[in-house]
Amino acid sequence: HKAGYSIILINSHGDAATEKENFSLFKRRRIDGIIASLVSEDSNQAKSIINNLGIPVVLLDREITGLKASAVICDHASGVKEATSDLIKNGHKKIAFVSGMKDLLITRSRIKGFEDAYSEAKIKVDPNLVKLGSFSEEYSYKETMELFGGKKRPSAIVAGGIGASAGALRALKDLKLKVGKDVAFIALDEWPMFDLLSSDLSSVYRDPVEIGRESARLIINLIDGRPTSQAVIQTQYRRRLSSKRVVNG
Repeated sequence: HKAGYSIILINSHGDAATEKENFSLFKRRRIDGIIASLVSEDSNQAKSIINNLGIPVVLLDREITGLKASAVICDHASGVKEATSDLIKNGHKKIAFVSGMKDLLITRSRIKGFEDAYSEAKIKVDPNLVKLGSFSEEYSYKETMELFGGKKRPSAIVAGGIGASAGALRALKDLKLKVGKDVAFIALDEWPMFDLLSSDLSSVYRDPVEIGRESARLIINLIDGRPTSQAVIQTQYRRRLSSKRVVNG
């Protein structure tokens, strides 16, 4: 980095115990600052550890009351609302939504956009089509198989995250349902490997370069002794062939 700092990357793999160990390691190594995407927002343990670290922290898409930290927040709601509204305008009413834990800001923001689109169209969301439990590929695969394995399947799916999208795409492939023809599909995030599973995938995009740039700016500000602050990154709906299927009813 041009400011003279080196970067250390550590992954907790969604495990709170590993996350705790990582923070302890940071303290022992006398790290200057931490940019973190926490496992959970509902963890008094994480809050206590971070507040006692004495190290500047920037959170990524997390909102934790009482935590002394700056944050980079993506406006997922606006992008998801635009994407869902597009599906509804194309005739889709039964839209599945599969994503991560509902106690995370990123999921709450996405589901708000989803529900706002339905509310604007004066249609009720079917709670049986909303599955919030994990960002993992395995969870999404299982839920998508159950949602689309019967005769009264949804006509579209919105998958929250790279793992969720990969799992949903794999499930639809195993069910021999063609994306863009049998089922409309929107991925919340982009990943180059998606092209191997389905071409022309519609998505709600957040710019990783802008997220990284803002995270670096905020952490350097904190290291320099400036007060905590928040940066908001806009998301963008990218409409491609997978979300264009028109249905009746």
